[in-house]
Amino acid sequence: MSNLELPRIKPLKILLIAPKGKKDSKSNQKPLFNMAVGVLVSLTPPEHHIEIVDEHFGDEINYDGKYDFVGITSRTIDATRGYEVADNFRKKGTTVMLGGLHVSFNTEEARPHADCIVCGEAENLWATVLEDVALGRLKPLYDSKDFPPVTEIIPIDYERIAKASKREKVDGTKSIPIYVTRGCPFECSFCVTPNFTGKLYRSQKPEELKKQIEIAKKVFFKPTRKSSKPWFMLTDENLGVSKKKLW
Repeated sequence: MSNLELPRIKPLKILLIAPKGKKDSKSNQKPLFNMAVGVLVSLTPPEHHIEIVDEHFGDEINYDGKYDFVGITSRTIDATRGYEVADNFRKKGTTVMLGGLHVSFNTEEARPHADCIVCGEAENLWATVLEDVALGRLKPLYDSKDFPPVTEIIPIDYERIAKASKREKVDGTKSIPIYVTRGCPFECSFCVTPNFTGKLYRSQKPEELKKQIEIAKKVFFKPTRKSSKPWFMLTDENLGVSKKKLW
């Protein structure tokens, strides 16, 4: 079910969190937002209210906030902290969803910390999740393998992400995340990507990508004398698969 097909449901208040693990890098070369969170924001219909908390930037978590649900995504390095945050919200009676790469491959580990586990890419399951929350029928597990494959990737809604997050405009020394492609057609034994997305390799449409770049510059970039151009951080898994198309 696409966002356009989503039936009218009550507006939800949603908190999306990117936790920071104790051993996470202290580098200032980090993207302005977690791309998994950015995708969820971009997928969510506009009638729903979204807030973003990113602990990598020191954002504080309000455990007493009233939310229809809290969604937490994390890498392996952040997973323990993610579980801690989830447990604190559940003690307050707040519904918690866990997702992301680590959780998708460690569902049994994550299950005690969540009311719902979301595995895999979100594009074709997120509308169902939102509808089930609104109708009070949330399931304990949503797996992308039970939905149609994601053959097209969604454009990133930079304007909405800027409004939902606590980030201010930055100069060219701070990076704005963007992706041109997602996935990889290869099956390298050391890589998690093919197990997460299959061998799907999808590209953004050039016209959509140009729009995103312009909007991202408008809402996130502030030129200075020393830094007159924005820095976009590519989050692609394998950008150079099709060099002929890319260049």
